[in-house]
Amino acid sequence: MTEIKPSPAMPLTTVAAGIALNGVGLLAFFLSDKGSVTALIPAFIGGLFVVLGLVALFNGRLRPHLIHGALALALLLGAFCLYKVIDVLASDGTALQLFSFETTAVVCFAFIALGVRSFRRARRARQRDADAAEGIAPPPPPAVRKAAASV
Repeated sequence: MTEIKPSPAMPLTTVAAGIALNGVGLLAFFLSDKGSVTALIPAFIGGLFVVLGLVALFNGRLRPHLIHGALALALLLGAFCLYKVIDVLASDGTALQLFSFETTAVVCFAFIALGVRSFRRARRARQRDADAAEGIAPPPPPAVRKAAASV
């Protein structure tokens, strides 16, 4: 069976999500009147994303584990930010708080969607290679299956 060469797409996506979260955190920190350290929480998590993404980029053996860790962190942060969006809307929160929580949630959930898509593609590629090694023909594309089913 041939070895599947892992794509650097998810590690680079992880780094990009980390940079986006760094930007959100720094923007919220510098635009806030108080300069609260809690405004930097997205930047701290973004820094973790950058580290996880860079290590995953250069260590193919740990790549799935590191990306899964980043996705779990994104799920926790995204869920927390959704809760805080509801809290800010229910209370007398500022527009900057709302912007920070909404943007962080969007970045996290977009990252999760891309991660799920990437892992599904990797699973299909592994299955396709395993089937090819056993001599099993690949299934026809969806358009061909749909046309054959309607006949």
